[in-house]
Amino acid sequence: NGEAVTVGEGSLVRVVAYVAEARTSNVSSGESVNCKRKGKANNDIHITLVRRPDDPPCAGIVAEVIPHFRPRAWQDTAIAAIKRPVRVAGHLFFDSSHLPCNEDGYAVGGNPARVSAWKIHPLYAFEVCKHTTLATCRGDHDEDWTPLGKP
Repeated sequence: NGEAVTVGEGSLVRVVAYVAEARTSNVSSGESVNCKRKGKANNDIHITLVRRPDDPPCAGIVAEVIPHFRPRAWQDTAIAAIKRPVRVAGHLFFDSSHLPCNEDGYAVGGNPARVSAWKIHPLYAFEVCKHTTLATCRGDHDEDWTPLGKP
């Protein structure tokens, strides 16, 4: 609608993008935020979202699925296999514990590959477009989207 919108930590956001990768983090050691519990079921799924299917992870942003709100269909392998645009919604979170990629497009040190320290964490909605391109997947038209796990 052309109006300026202020967003920041905790703002509910919705993003339309492609999945570059999805993986469960720290399966063997556990994440501190999840009480160092081991295994896929106890750790976050880190999803890299990009504008174009062939964009590298350093051009993307991170969205995370937490173990405390994870429908059965939201598994890292299922998410990584999606080749259509997705629409995700969750809270904006500034992750000051990690650095974004450098200007040459490489991850710095042991930091995850991403363009920004802002991420979407946790996700509350994950939908897959009924069409195959961003041009035909209208973010503001609910009829273009199917929740992940629904036929």
